Amino acid sequence: MSVIVLAACSSSAKEDLVEKADAKCQTITERFQLSGDLGLTDQSTNRIRERQALVTDLRDSVKAMPAPESGQAELNMWLDQLGKYIEAMTELMNLKADARMGKDLVIMMQFGIQKQASDALMAPAQQFGFDSCAHTENWEQLP
Repeated sequence: MSVIVLAACSSSAKEDLVEKADAKCQTITERFQLSGDLGLTDQSTNRIRERQALVTDLRDSVKAMPAPESGQAELNMWLDQLGKYIEAMTELMNLKADARMGKDLVIMMQFGIQKQASDALMAPAQQFGFDSCAHTENWEQLP
């Protein structure tokens, strides 16, 4: 009887990965919303850097987890999109650090690229089976 209970309690590598990543994504979503402490009400380089650190930690944590027994291609696609999102944040930080009069349009264009990268995370996340990680629509809200 205890063997059955243990078997019922164990989860697959994919289920464990989804659970842990979704928990991190939920925290990111809460913090990135306009009402969160890392919402885009203040677009300082430090705030963007903090946001980037959270997303980089998410990516690195998922990469360090045991490989799922299925869905590796979808997971890789999501991780690739996450990398593009991180790169877009780096580019935005660089533009803001070098900001000069008249560069507002360039910064807004880069923000648009970052928003597209955020939105592109949703489809591969859904295909892999994520829940919270498939809802990134609030990650790039402007006030």
